[in-house]
Amino acid sequence: MLEILRLIRIRTLVYAVFTMCTMRYCIILPLLATWGFASPVTNGQFLLLAIAICCLVSGAYIINDYFDVKPDRVSGVRTVVVGKTVSRRAAITLHTVLNVVAVAIAFYLSYMARAWWVALLFLLVSGLLWGYSSIFKKHFMTSYVLVAFLAALIPLSSVVYEIPFLERAYASQTDEIELLLKDLFCDLLIFSWIVFLNTLIYEMNKDIYTMEGDRENGIKTFPVRHGVKGTRRVLTFLSVIALLSVGFLFWANFGFYWQLVLYLIVAVLLPYVIYIWAICCKENRSLQLNLLRGLMVTSIGIGIFLMPLFKELYMF
Repeated sequence: MLEILRLIRIRTLVYAVFTMCTMRYCIILPLLATWGFASPVTNGQFLLLAIAICCLVSGAYIINDYFDVKPDRVSGVRTVVVGKTVSRRAAITLHTVLNVVAVAIAFYLSYMARAWWVALLFLLVSGLLWGYSSIFKKHFMTSYVLVAFLAALIPLSSVVYEIPFLERAYASQTDEIELLLKDLFCDLLIFSWIVFLNTLIYEMNKDIYTMEGDRENGIKTFPVRHGVKGTRRVLTFLSVIALLSVGFLFWANFGFYWQLVLYLIVAVLLPYVIYIWAICCKENRSLQLNLLRGLMVTSIGIGIFLMPLFKELYMF
């Protein structure tokens, strides 16, 4: 059972659910209430959406491990599960089942929303995740941008599913709904941008320690192409961009609120500074990756501090 949880990356699933819940309950619902609207999406529908996304994410990790058995064995960094404690046939079967469940739920949610593009979007993402593991991963930079882009969709997923329900429930208030959705997307795009940068940094950093296996199997990662020093320079640059993005975007959009500023400094900006020091001066894989994992959580946690601000920020 422990090996299955490791295979599906249970920590990543918890993070995905945490991200979706923070976006919905700390940003979307409070902002809707401030504008005088209620969400037509039920908690049950939101739960199904979260399950479908978790199934896609789990399936993606399984198929990635399925194709990465040889590189992982050569690198010796990660514990190889597929082919040892979990057979290759069982892995591919579990991947298929998870994707079928995800798409089936997506079709049901599409029916409830009367918007079939929701199901088509799930089919597209499922195909891209397969392509990432089997094709795109061997292409320089394509894999990084693709996986970071798909991760950045998670904060947006809740509001995207709200759109058809809101448009139908408040058809007589089209102008207000358009303004509301514009505000929602502006807020959530900030989180998506931070998730994109954090994922990009994490994937590049991780590949520094799997260079041997990647090189032997023809996987053209950034460290394989540009070496460790070149990768560290790029990681430092991206980390500075992320640090400045967090500071500027949240200050520009939400102003100077001491609770938010204190949280940003202690839980987000300071860890970025420590990470920049770690990537420049330390050969410590665990320290670097754990700092990034923590930053992924604390960056989303900003949403919790935004919830009480909406009444003051969006009064009209």
